[in-house]
Amino acid sequence: MRYLAGTIDMGVTYHGSEEVLKSGCYDMTNKLIGTVDSDLGGCVDSEKSTSGLILMLNAGPILWRSSRQSTASTGTAEAECKAAGFIGQQLVPMIDLLSELGFEQPPVRVLEDNIAAVQLSMGTGKQGKSGHFRRMVAYLEGLTDRGIIWLDHTPSKENPSDIMTKSVTPADQFFRMRDVIMGCTPVLFVSAKVREICQSYQSTAPVSVSCYVKSGVLCIDSPDDIRSFSIPDLNFNGRKSLCESPTSVSEMQMGV
Repeated sequence: MRYLAGTIDMGVTYHGSEEVLKSGCYDMTNKLIGTVDSDLGGCVDSEKSTSGLILMLNAGPILWRSSRQSTASTGTAEAECKAAGFIGQQLVPMIDLLSELGFEQPPVRVLEDNIAAVQLSMGTGKQGKSGHFRRMVAYLEGLTDRGIIWLDHTPSKENPSDIMTKSVTPADQFFRMRDVIMGCTPVLFVSAKVREICQSYQSTAPVSVSCYVKSGVLCIDSPDDIRSFSIPDLNFNGRKSLCESPTSVSEMQMGV
């Protein structure tokens, strides 16, 4: 009650200025960005995990949810994959809606702090240890292959969805993530490789860029040069697929 009384004037903030939406070299204008997380067996009665997800648009949340998973998980990778699959299910109709409104979406960047889930979504994880939840892994691979989402490995302390799944300490960490979610502090984590590639393609005029897969590497072909970076969050002439197969892109090539 003390917390509610102290935040009675707080609300969701959406931003429209380029200064905010393009801060940190990462353009968030009219672009969906997701964050997802899960604990492991947080429910002491059922041993079921809790999924937390947030979808943001123009630096403010448009969908958020914290819910208990329907089945118990045997490891963090399984719980995180279930949560990632759930945000993928929420993304599909949201992408369709924005497309109808005239805002075509590139593959949606989803912040995920579990490295195993990131690798499994790209077909590069250890399949032998994920056989008991292979259908969810196949679903995540399909979303990645079709260019709907891509999971960006993010430190737990920089993942806003972390506060949707468990108690967070110290209190300053909770307040910092809360302000990011509410749009009060519209700054999301950007990995070093993503920042490097975004900066390399900053230009005052639109640049026509195409991509193709060669020897298992996603290559970016710009008018100036050809680079073998692999960053699926850039929109390459409205292409439908991230690459020929999810196994074509490794986490190292993704720069995460």
